[in-house]
Amino acid sequence: TSRMNEIKDMLLGVVEPISDSYNYLASNNNIKEIQVSLGIKLDLEGNFILAKSTIGANISVELKLGKNHDW
Repeated sequence: TSRMNEIKDMLLGVVEPISDSYNYLASNNNIKEIQVSLGIKLDLEGNFILAKSTIGANISVELKLGKNHDW
């Protein structure tokens, strides 16, 4: 459905920059741990005909950097 395509596009828009950032940071640092939390909210209102819909997302990224001897 078109709504699922919107969600897919939104997720790709969020995940691709995180992946790019990770690749950049990993090439210059020792990443010990990464935690990514992603929340998606989809609200639909209406009866027979969809009257209103909204999509929202939030993201939290936590990186723990360390030195080689910290492993």
